[in-house]
Amino acid sequence: MKKNILFSALLLGALVSCKKKDLNSEPPVLPPVKLEYSKLTVEKHKEALVENGINFIGKINTLPNEKFIGALTRLAELDLEIISNTVVGRQLISTGFAAKSKNVTGIFSALTSTNTGVKSGALNEFYGIYTFDSKLNKWTKTASSDKFEIRYPATVTATENNAVITATYTAAKATASLDGTTYELPASVSATLKVDNKDELKLTSTYEFNTDGTPLKTNINLALGSFTLKIDVSNDLKVLKSSASISKGTETLFSINTTGNGNTNFNVIKDAERFADVLKDANTSMQIMNIQVAGQINIKAIDDAIIANEKLAEKERYKKDAEAYTANSNILAVYKAENAIIAKTEFVSVEDSYSYTYYDYEKKEPVTVTQYYYNIEPRLIFGDGSKYSMEAFKESGFSKLVKEFEAYTNRF
Repeated sequence: MKKNILFSALLLGALVSCKKKDLNSEPPVLPPVKLEYSKLTVEKHKEALVENGINFIGKINTLPNEKFIGALTRLAELDLEIISNTVVGRQLISTGFAAKSKNVTGIFSALTSTNTGVKSGALNEFYGIYTFDSKLNKWTKTASSDKFEIRYPATVTATENNAVITATYTAAKATASLDGTTYELPASVSATLKVDNKDELKLTSTYEFNTDGTPLKTNINLALGSFTLKIDVSNDLKVLKSSASISKGTETLFSINTTGNGNTNFNVIKDAERFADVLKDANTSMQIMNIQVAGQINIKAIDDAIIANEKLAEKERYKKDAEAYTANSNILAVYKAENAIIAKTEFVSVEDSYSYTYYDYEKKEPVTVTQYYYNIEPRLIFGDGSKYSMEAFKESGFSKLVKEFEAYTNRF
């Protein structure tokens, strides 16, 4: 089966929380008290959903104003060869370019996917102090047995080397292989960028791998001026825990947390056919600004229903599967600050179609054929019974990050 069955079960479309327990109780939203519907009108709720997405984008749009971006852009322009030959260098430059284009997904990817992108040795092979000589327009290196440091002008107009990068890197014992090539994996990476003696970027990260290169733990903390990105993932083959968050100052803009209990051994996951083969229970919550989506799903009951529905015609099967999700779930969208319910969730089968036309030479006329296909879609149900597609909520500016987070956690 596909490798992503575990995390697909955990996310259930990126906006679902799962836990096998009494479905008559409210989900574990803090503080743990029974929640009531918000007194706002449905239209105000819909406006709030959109506003949260807009506010998220608005905060992220200030990212290019941070000082570290110009400094990393200038470093890339100065063409220091070791930048492309080291894990640290790749991470820093890729992070800078992603931040410049307000691409949070790109920042996440820079921190999690470039770890296997460098074939050659640890950072100590490149130890030294690299200083840019503006008069000669070239780099000079001073030997060092214990330091990696880069000194250069932070801007084109800077008259002195007012930007300093220091970095450390430790290689893991495990390696990863891809298409016959062996890649080094990191045990720890840290880097600091100072501009005019002030920290503008600070990265600390640690990693643990199985002997086959499968990640077991990741801890990443990246400060980007006033922004902070944190990633934590761990898998002990019984419990998989993962979290990611983006903050600006003291305000959390986005967070997602998942925990799955069961058999998370990769050899079991890769051969699994159903969620229930991997998970005993799981729960997930996601927060975007002031909105949190959390809840419970009885995985076993849904899995049993899906098995029972397998022989039905496609349209009826999707309808019954959607009914099983609704009957065995209790999912809420909540205003976190007010601790009040925006809406509850149901699942529905959605029919779509496409048509094509061909010419029937026997009948001597064009014939149009329409084919139908189906999906299960979550919908928000407001206090007055009106409904709102959760797809619109998901597409408010952070769905790509969720997909990137899912893809990374699939490696565990």
